[in-house]
This record gives sequence, structure tokens and C-alpha cells, in this order.
Amino acid sequence: MSDVAALQAQGELSLAEAKETAMFDGSINQDLSSYRYGVDYELGDIVKLVGDYGLEEKARVTEYIRSEDKTGKKAFPTLVTVDI
Repeated sequence: MSDVAALQAQGELSLAEAKETAMFDGSINQDLSSYRYGVDYELGDIVKLVGDYGLEEKARVTEYIRSEDKTGKKAFPTLVTVDI
């Protein structure tokens, strides 16, 4: 077996053993979401994220960021996906 073929075979084996991952980034549209921090969820809670294309993940709320500048106030949670 040539070096290239051996590397190809090792790469295919590694890919077959790898876990499938899905990543997405976004924000909560406060105009569309009825869920409110401090009322519906808190730090440490596990929530379900649903993306525009039906992608779903479970995530833990790890922090809640509040900021204000000349464009106005902003607040959003930081989420880390979890395997449950």
C-alpha cells in the first residue's frame, strides 16, 4: 500500500469514528420570543434551541450579558450545548 493510500485509509477511519457535530450561531429576537430571562429561564437552566432550518440542540444558559451604548440596550444569554 502506498503512503498516500495508507493516509487516505487512516483519514477515512478517523472520520468514521468522529461524532457528528452541528453548530449554529444566532440571537434571540425579543420581538418574536415570548421567553424572558428571570421569568422563564435562569442561569444553569437547560433550554432547547431551534434554528431557522429545524436544527435543534439542548444548551445550558451559562451567562446573561447586558450592555448599553448609543444604539440602545442589549441583553442576551450565552449558551453552551450539552449532551442529554
